Amino acid sequence: MAVPDPAAPDGWRALSGDELGAVLADHLLTRAPARAGATVVTTVVSSRLLSKQAAAAGVDYAESLTGFKWVVRAPGPERHLLFGYEEALGYCAGELVRDKDGISAALLVAELAAQRPVLERLHELFRTHGAHVTRQRSVRVDGADWLPRVTAAMRAVREHPPPSVAGRSLREVDDLALGRRFPASDVLIWALDGARLVLRPSGTEPKLKLYAEAVVPVTDDVEAARTAGSRAVDEVLDAAVDLLPL
Repeated sequence: MAVPDPAAPDGWRALSGDELGAVLADHLLTRAPARAGATVVTTVVSSRLLSKQAAAAGVDYAESLTGFKWVVRAPGPERHLLFGYEEALGYCAGELVRDKDGISAALLVAELAAQRPVLERLHELFRTHGAHVTRQRSVRVDGADWLPRVTAAMRAVREHPPPSVAGRSLREVDDLALGRRFPASDVLIWALDGARLVLRPSGTEPKLKLYAEAVVPVTDDVEAARTAGSRAVDEVLDAAVDLLPL
């Protein structure tokens, strides 16, 4: 989805998967009261903005591993899925299609865009919850030995995490290989000062994937906060790539 944006070089800007997820969730959460047990879901590599939207709307929030087989199951048997998404442009509204579904998502986008400027609503969310800026970077590993090299790199940073990344102190490590929250998965989540970094091997390609998020409070200028967030995630990703022993 692209939206008119005077700040963009050609006057249009494509929303990221997380930005589109946020405005679609907002549309569903505000157009009608959610019934009891309504749950919104996103994956561990996606933005934390959805958790704040859920709290503000008084609905349940859940996280899952990447992949829609996990997203649609995350609410559990006693709750129902109102909306689920992953940052790689996958969306599921309701439980009719228990998978990512571009057709229903496109209809919701059309309904949302017919009511108000999409960028205006995204900026309102940023003013309320802070500008959440996310970015993903893939580090390709060439050669027939790519899998053991990626596995070794994950083991190295798991056993010896850095004290800081791009000057941001490492505050907490969530190692999903321990299987405490989800089925054991080779994923590391690092909580940094003002940012977050997720590391995981690709499930389909010879790559190690990095996901960064920065949250910048908005005092007046939303675009200035978004620019600062964009700079922060680039710095975190650059530093993280340098840390990987590949």
